[in-house]
Amino acid sequence: MRHSVIDTNVLVVASGRADHADDTCRLRSARALLEVERKRSLVLDWGWEILREYSRHVSVVGEPEAGDRFFQWAASSAHIRRVSINEHPDRAYREFPSDPRLERFDWSDRKFVAATVSSGTEDTELVNAVDSDYSLHRTALKDAGVSVNELCPSLSGRTR
Repeated sequence: MRHSVIDTNVLVVASGRADHADDTCRLRSARALLEVERKRSLVLDWGWEILREYSRHVSVVGEPEAGDRFFQWAASSAHIRRVSINEHPDRAYREFPSDPRLERFDWSDRKFVAATVSSGTEDTELVNAVDSDYSLHRTALKDAGVSVNELCPSLSGRTR
């Protein structure tokens, strides 16, 4: 089975809460979340860092949007692959690649890379919609074995 690590920005875009993301990007993001629910397993960390971050960017009030529904599914699904990510003082996580080219990679997004590495990069992809760090560091991430699925490549040069 294929596994996916989903950056929080995918949930935000799928829910229509990213002003700079167009309708095509929103649709791609919503479809990617649905594909994970139906055909893949979601990778989350044992320490709940990823789910905690999701919870800060979704709405639990009113009619749920695609990202909100995905969060609800992720919080209770049996199709979750749990991995360990361990704190590291210099890299945020021990599993985050020790590569000088990644020194400027956003500290708060390192949990997604660490979870991808911990899961096993051969069958795990990291899904991104609009975060520029993944495209800016594409080569170093690829060299570390991290496969990034860029849902909105024309927008990933922008920040959230």
